[in-house]
Amino acid sequence: MIRIFRSGAKRFRLIAFTLVLITAAALTFTVLAVNKRRLSNTTFPVSSSVPEAPISAAQSPATEPRGQAQIVHFTLYDVGIFPHEERANPGLVAIYINDLSGSAQGLIVESESGQRVGQVNRMQGRDRGRSRIALGRGRYQVYDASRPQYRATLIVEPD
Repeated sequence: MIRIFRSGAKRFRLIAFTLVLITAAALTFTVLAVNKRRLSNTTFPVSSSVPEAPISAAQSPATEPRGQAQIVHFTLYDVGIFPHEERANPGLVAIYINDLSGSAQGLIVESESGQRVGQVNRMQGRDRGRSRIALGRGRYQVYDASRPQYRATLIVEPD
């Protein structure tokens, strides 16, 4: 064991490696601490107003509302939509669809009064689609555009 440290070159390499390792660890922890502090000081705007009625009709991805959204999933089958009932809080709702029927034209979201408030279309060449829709309190009918007899209910109410 003592012979290892007799050679000056080996000792220098061992000391240099140790210093590089300690410097890298210190630099990593410093960067992590600075980023954590920066993120904790960042304030994100929170909208205090929640719409009581839907904001817009069928929206393209370019005009979709931005911000945090509650995610709701629906799966479209040849024999219906699952789940039959889904719940969300008022505000921005991201609706995701998975078309296992392979032939759906999209999902339509309609208010109780029959007003179309949004549509979720499949992405081209895919079985999935998504859309963000601002929804106020109420019950919404969700149905397959190619099979309107298959319906589900989206209930929007605060927890």
